Amino acid sequence: MGQGHEPAEQGHTTAGGRVVFTLLAHTDQKTLDPQDLSQWEFFVVPTMSLDNRKRSQHSITLPSLRELSGESVNFSGLNQAIEEAGNMQRGQANKAMQRTSFTGR
Repeated sequence: MGQGHEPAEQGHTTAGGRVVFTLLAHTDQKTLDPQDLSQWEFFVVPTMSLDNRKRSQHSITLPSLRELSGESVNFSGLNQAIEEAGNMQRGQANKAMQRTSFTGR
């Protein structure tokens, strides 16, 4: 694997103000199949939640990820989780804009 690349088992992608982290959670090597979506967990986090983190912007632990996203979802629940995170992102952005307007900053 080349330097700077994430392992094939985990990664993330952004989706319009949301970040989707993926984790190949299946642990039985005999039945491990990365093409089987039921073996994956998906974590969806609004980007503002990540931006507001006090810790590293370049890495995150699984417990921290669970704290930010709540529980993981399976593939069939991914679309709804992305939509909900988008709603959270818009809500956070609106609050930030109101604070800026109110304080004049």
